[in-house]
Amino acid sequence: MSSNDDEKLRRRLDALSHSLGAAEEQLKRRGELLGRHQAASDGLRKRADSIREKLQSAIARGAEREVRKYEVERDLADLAADFDRFIREIDVAATSPRGPKSI
Repeated sequence: MSSNDDEKLRRRLDALSHSLGAAEEQLKRRGELLGRHQAASDGLRKRADSIREKLQSAIARGAEREVRKYEVERDLADLAADFDRFIREIDVAATSPRGPKSI
C-alpha cells in the first residue's frame, strides 16, 4: 500500500464524514433529528473518528501497508454499510403514515 493508497482511504473517510454531516444538517432543517437519529449519528461519527485515528496510528508506527489497508478498508466498508442503513431508516421513518417518531 502506497502513500497514495493511504490518501485514498482518507478521502473516502472524509467523504463519508461529509455525507453524515450533510444528512444531520438536512434532518435538523426538517426538524427530524430525533433522539435515536442523533444517537446513531453520534455513533457513526465516533466510529469514523476511530478509523481515522487507527489509520494515522498505523502509518506513524510503520504498520505493514497491506495489513493496514485491509483493516481500514474493512472498517470503512462496515461504516459505509451502517451509514446507508441509517439513511434508509430515516427515510422509512419520514415516509411512515405516522410520520417521524422518536424512540
